[in-house]
Amino acid sequence: MIRTQLIALIYRKTLSLDLACVENRAPATLTSTDVERISARLANIYDVWGCVVEVDTAVWLLWRELYFPTLAPVVITSTCVLLARVIGGLAGVRQRAWIGAVQRRIAATSSALRYLKHLKLSGLADVLVSSLKGLRNSQVKTLIRWRRLQVLMVAVGFVNSALSPVISRSSYAVAFNQGSDILDVEKAFAVSAIFFLIGAPLNRLSEAAGGLLMGVACIDRIREFLVFQGEPNWEKDSISPSEIAIIFSKAVCSGKKK
Repeated sequence: MIRTQLIALIYRKTLSLDLACVENRAPATLTSTDVERISARLANIYDVWGCVVEVDTAVWLLWRELYFPTLAPVVITSTCVLLARVIGGLAGVRQRAWIGAVQRRIAATSSALRYLKHLKLSGLADVLVSSLKGLRNSQVKTLIRWRRLQVLMVAVGFVNSALSPVISRSSYAVAFNQGSDILDVEKAFAVSAIFFLIGAPLNRLSEAAGGLLMGVACIDRIREFLVFQGEPNWEKDSISPSEIAIIFSKAVCSGKKK
């Protein structure tokens, strides 16, 4: 549904603009890369609130087993969520830069194909190839910077699963090392199961939150194209009969030669 509506809006806006303005904006990138990423990222929007409820429930269950040592995974979880939000915002900016590089390369390629014969006759084919290679290298560099943030976001999602069990069990073992509250095998297995309930939704939450911010960045690119005020396409404009000021019927016009 989202894909259909966005493509229809971009198509109508493209038809209303002059061809020279459309080539610089590269609407083909908007209808392919941006729309697909919006559809993929916003599909997990319901995981954001669902994972929050799962994490809160798991923390409550963990409090019943460990008491005050539960504060350790709470702090780590909160830190991971904040880091995922910050990284997701930066990833959205870098994704926007990468899609912009793709858009510039596609616009340059389409313009070169229109005048390919003239470029060959003028001996500028090598210059064209060098220019397109430079645009491609720039696109790859921006892609690498964006992928690094994606890897960092995945790593942040797994930090909680790696550190929280160790810190919480160590804190509990130090605080309750005698009596009936000692960390026995039964309690250790129960705590391990609860930590799984925390880790799985937290990983999904980090991925969904970052994807949501990157989807918003793609929506912003489409919004800029839709509000762009370029030269109108006069070939598509039509005048209604009520707007005609003068009508000549069977008229013979002549002028005096000077």
